[in-house]
Amino acid sequence: MNGRLSRRTSVLSTAVLVLLVTGIGANPGSARTTKIPGCAPQCLPPGFLQPGTLPAGKYQTRYFFAGQMTLSFAKGWFSDEDSTGEFAATPKKNPDARVIFWEDVYATKASVPGDSQRVGPLRRTSASLLAWLQKNPNLTVSEPRSGKIGTIRARVVDIGVSDGAVNDDPGCPAKACANFLRFPQWDEPYGIAGKSISRFYLADVRYGGQRHLFVAVVEAVGRAQLNAFLAPAKKLIATVRVPASQG
Repeated sequence: MNGRLSRRTSVLSTAVLVLLVTGIGANPGSARTTKIPGCAPQCLPPGFLQPGTLPAGKYQTRYFFAGQMTLSFAKGWFSDEDSTGEFAATPKKNPDARVIFWEDVYATKASVPGDSQRVGPLRRTSASLLAWLQKNPNLTVSEPRSGKIGTIRARVVDIGVSDGAVNDDPGCPAKACANFLRFPQWDEPYGIAGKSISRFYLADVRYGGQRHLFVAVVEAVGRAQLNAFLAPAKKLIATVRVPASQG
């Protein structure tokens, strides 16, 4: 396991049911440009779509980033989530790796295994979240370097589970899992297990008069796989465009 636990809550299940009944979610990628309210994504109705196989070329999200993020795919990618909380894409030849995007994730810490609570504000800046991650004893965090999500400047770090981590997940498939983030709309935390490692891009953006945290993550089951996956992942992240300014 690398990455988040199940986030298919009753709220999300209801959103999926609405999509199935009404047909909303068809034709992802159609042109849409509307002003994004500063309260998004927290104030948006939960929406969820499984796009499946992604055709080569430009894709416009249906729900993520208020349905207004675009990115360009080479042949051979699929997506199992385009929602108000996340957009995720996986290469078919490497199903254990993926690239995911989030908005306004916030820090969380387990007081007891399986019960994590928010630490600090709901909306963190890239600097404040990075500072908290670096102080978390359950994590290893590399020295930050500069990068970009599309044209937006970002702080980039590799995050893994520390050797001395205290397992905070009763169902962890490895010696230790570290759950450390939560999402504005979904209930379950995001965590990393065992020797898995993820590269985080943390960026501050602004839209609707409000500042937000925009995150891209390259997930892999270990350092060797991460290194092998970085080239196509970075190429994909470079194509991202969102209607937001640097925060």
